[in-house]
Amino acid sequence: MKIICFYSAKILKRDSKMQNKLEQIKTNKNLKIKQISSQEWWSFELKQFRVKHKREWTGIKELDKKLVNYDFYSATPDSEKEVPLVISLQGIGAPIQFSFYQIKPILEMGFAWVGIDAPFGGSRNINDGKVVILPKIEKRLKDSGYHKYWIKDCFDIVNEDLTNLVEHILPTKFKIDKNKIALIGVSFGTMLATWSFVNQDFGNRVLGMIGHGNIKFMGKMNPLHSAHKIESPRKYHLMLGGSDGLINPRMAEELVNKMPSGSMEIAPNVGHGGKNFDEASVKTISEQLEDWKN
Repeated sequence: MKIICFYSAKILKRDSKMQNKLEQIKTNKNLKIKQISSQEWWSFELKQFRVKHKREWTGIKELDKKLVNYDFYSATPDSEKEVPLVISLQGIGAPIQFSFYQIKPILEMGFAWVGIDAPFGGSRNINDGKVVILPKIEKRLKDSGYHKYWIKDCFDIVNEDLTNLVEHILPTKFKIDKNKIALIGVSFGTMLATWSFVNQDFGNRVLGMIGHGNIKFMGKMNPLHSAHKIESPRKYHLMLGGSDGLINPRMAEELVNKMPSGSMEIAPNVGHGGKNFDEASVKTISEQLEDWKN
């Protein structure tokens, strides 16, 4: 499986037994969650859930039906104890299935893995299911009658989604170690993760892959201005590709240098996804979360 956030890509399919579920989870009055499938992923069970949320983003019914509701996938170790939780976010327009390569190594470490579709990707795609570049997403928004600046709302929506997952949804399925919650972001997913981690104090670790959270266009709300607050035991780590022409390493370095517990690495022969990315990502995940293993 190759992770390329800006271009159409074919999702790798595996043989599995799909089982439709009718289970409903009661959370707060604004959420309705339904498990819709279960499949064997390696030796683990991967469950798919659909979340319907009574909220408004654009005010355009056609768009909000897609953007405010979402799917997430969950795989957990066989444990009755509290376990570390890793939540994965993909790049803009990309489905979370592109991050399924993370499941096996994370479960083998004894952690739970949850992948959520971010706005414009997967179940929240507004371009007929096609993974497309950002200008086409913006054109689709404008063609539907939405002309406002959407990026800040996108960050806030995802932060709300993450909070609902940890506070309301996931505790009904397994026990979470609230002191060991990590966010993995890929490309734009790193911006989303950084926003929640730095600006909203969500989680304990961020592993940002082929991206950074130095969001200059957010002005005073740029996480850079609060980066000095990120100190141990909270940690922030970036893995950039040595062959990635899309990400500016100087901006990434500026951010991590402001963090007492920030760090960064450059992975040789890794571009913006594509060849060598999966292997380099798994190596980073294993190294950065090693101290959370029992």
